[in-house]
Amino acid sequence: MFNIRKWFVEKREKKKETGMEYEPLIRLRDVHNKTREYEYRLQGCMVIGRAPDLCDVAIVEEPTVSGRQCRLYTEEGKVYLMDLEGTNPTYHNNEKVVDDVVVRSGDVISFGEVDLYIEIK
Repeated sequence: MFNIRKWFVEKREKKKETGMEYEPLIRLRDVHNKTREYEYRLQGCMVIGRAPDLCDVAIVEEPTVSGRQCRLYTEEGKVYLMDLEGTNPTYHNNEKVVDDVVVRSGDVISFGEVDLYIEIK
């Protein structure tokens, strides 16, 4: 099984060594439910899913979201999206995420019955 914590620590140490810390503010807004909005300071990586004990952003009220659905992470000044191979696939701008993909402000991340508009500041 992929160890996210180990991966995160290794990446963070590498970034500290090179002085390449990039910690954007991520705002996720539900396209269909305007009251559902999440903000998170992305410090290396964050996990999105349904399980509050396993995720940085937990969408607990949506049964169509996997326990650990996807991960956003930074590398070389960019934000990437990775599908964590849950029950439902993750989509980026209506394309299934197979390999890690660069995410930009204005993109939409979808999984299950959830569509999230992303802003990166």
